[in-house]
Amino acid sequence: MTINILVKLQNWDAPYETFFQLDFPKEMIQENKVKLIVYDIEREEIVEWKN
Repeated sequence: MTINILVKLQNWDAPYETFFQLDFPKEMIQENKVKLIVYDIEREEIVEWKN
């Protein structure tokens, strides 16, 4: 099973910075092979892509 998550940021200091650094979310992403794409809507670019 593949899970894809797209996170749109209005500013880089958004809760994403802390939430995905916590042990539980970090482990769930690794264990479930979640693909995470972080998109900055102000700069209109992908700032991080994790497979």
